[in-house]
Amino acid sequence: MGKQKDKIAYLMILLFVIFAIFYIYMIITLIPLIYLIITTVVVIIILTVGSYVLYKNKNQILPFVIVRFFWNFIKIVSSGKISVKGEKVSPPLTEYEKKGIIYELAKGKCEHLDCNIQEDLNLYHIIPRSEGGRNTYNNLIVLCPNHYAMADRGVLSKGLLRYFINIRDK
Repeated sequence: MGKQKDKIAYLMILLFVIFAIFYIYMIITLIPLIYLIITTVVVIIILTVGSYVLYKNKNQILPFVIVRFFWNFIKIVSSGKISVKGEKVSPPLTEYEKKGIIYELAKGKCEHLDCNIQEDLNLYHIIPRSEGGRNTYNNLIVLCPNHYAMADRGVLSKGLLRYFINIRDK
């Protein structure tokens, strides 16, 4: 029954979009008012029939199904579960690359403003590689073990880390 509900919702969305485009086209080209009234009636009928069918089957109203569909789509895209074609995960950095970047970015010291530690430094990805974060200077910050652990636990917010990067780039 769930697939049938989805098919009905997709069909209703498609018909609604087609008639909305047609409606806008008529407004732009100034076709007589009778055509505007006809398309308005058709859209209302589509919404009414779709709402009735969905409500009858699962006690759902079409406008809510449409809003839920788009909301779920936005959540899926923003979570990174859908990736853009051709997008690749950044490869892990070698120790040689890490040491070079640490010296180049932070001159060999922790980038936290209240810290001057110069040993055991690590590169921290603000957006983790597992979530699509890249090995770019705007996503990497040099931290001592203490501040790295704090950033990992979320004690140091991503906003604060980006602030440190902005200061570094000036």
